[in-house]
Amino acid sequence: MRLGDSINQLAKWLSLGRVINMPELKNVPQLPIWTDENRFSLEQRARAYLDVNCGHCHTKGETLTIQGFSWIMM
Repeated sequence: MRLGDSINQLAKWLSLGRVINMPELKNVPQLPIWTDENRFSLEQRARAYLDVNCGHCHTKGETLTIQGFSWIMM
């Protein structure tokens, strides 16, 4: 791959053998493209950003401890 080229991350992992038994990409849910303001609303794009960048820690019922702080997400 050259600088500037892109490939779907799941397809790349599949080609490297890092994931197995994955459904076809057309059957995997996709989030809105955060830069595409023509096809997606600001809310859709913001929720996609938050889901990808924050959702792994900020999950309902989970506790997050970072830099000495402990947060309980509801």
